[in-house]
Amino acid sequence: MVVKKKHDHSKKEIRDLAQQFIEIDRDVSRAIYRGTSKHWRKYWTVCKILELSGNGFIWLIGGWIGFCYDTKNMVFWVNLYVTLLVDLVVVGCMKGIFRRNRPRYNAGDMVTISVDKYSFPSGHAMRASAVACLCNASDDISENVLRMVWMWVACVAVSRVVMGRHHVLDVVAGLVMGRLDFGLQTWLFGLTPTFGPILHGHLRRVL
Repeated sequence: MVVKKKHDHSKKEIRDLAQQFIEIDRDVSRAIYRGTSKHWRKYWTVCKILELSGNGFIWLIGGWIGFCYDTKNMVFWVNLYVTLLVDLVVVGCMKGIFRRNRPRYNAGDMVTISVDKYSFPSGHAMRASAVACLCNASDDISENVLRMVWMWVACVAVSRVVMGRHHVLDVVAGLVMGRLDFGLQTWLFGLTPTFGPILHGHLRRVL
């Protein structure tokens, strides 16, 4: 009985600590939004372009076009497409599990479907992080392009908070999960010169 009470007390402490952390995250996110809202609204078009640049379906279409027609870089496109598919599955599952609502001050002008109405984690941040890690691992991308890619990641991440789309924790979790997504994908398949052509040829025959 005493052990059970201690166990219940520990669980309550953990829940209380987690709730306090979430409230701090909510307050910090709201403060950032309110402090920057007047400024980012002047650059609404830029922010919307950043939002579209991280859209999963746009990336899937672009990745598929590259996968089908740019056979010279098929290894990159195959790994990109697998990364995007893993990203969509993981984000969808995580949002369905946690079901954290988006900030109340979110403008509500997003085009969302099903679980994408939830906030944790940020799919845009995760996607941008995973794509940047993939570009970083590619030998064919120059240092200047890599710098621009990582700048894009930073801009996408910041824009998700200042636009009121996500809380800070959602974005941070998305960035970390994007790195883990890429790590898992390369561990399972690898950026090898053989995997790309084999999968590419097989899928072209099937589709």
